[in-house]
Amino acid sequence: MVFSRIGAVSIWEAKTRITRRLELVRIGDWKPANGGLIALARWAPDSRRFVFQAQRVIGGTEEEPILVYVFFLVNTDTGETRQIGAGFPEAEKVNDLCWRPDGEAITCVVSMRSLMTLSLNGE
Repeated sequence: MVFSRIGAVSIWEAKTRITRRLELVRIGDWKPANGGLIALARWAPDSRRFVFQAQRVIGGTEEEPILVYVFFLVNTDTGETRQIGAGFPEAEKVNDLCWRPDGEAITCVVSMRSLMTLSLNGE
């Protein structure tokens, strides 16, 4: 389970039952898409990385902001982050995802209508 504060996350490791703080590197002005509990955080098959959905305001008003969503891959040893794929408009944000068994891609459910696979190399 992964909980967030701006620029850092707390990771609870089931194997050790230890919670530890991890500073995120190169996250910029992106924020977790679900407030305190990181949206769609999913551990990779190797248990050393995870992905989560982040959001950023790109326009609109304070009452009705226009958001864009992306995925970040996080290395849990270093806190290094890397964006995976392009951004999604709010109408097409991802509702669920899972890792491909080889750990080289994630498959997403987009707006409950279609599936999309994003490889870690950006395809």
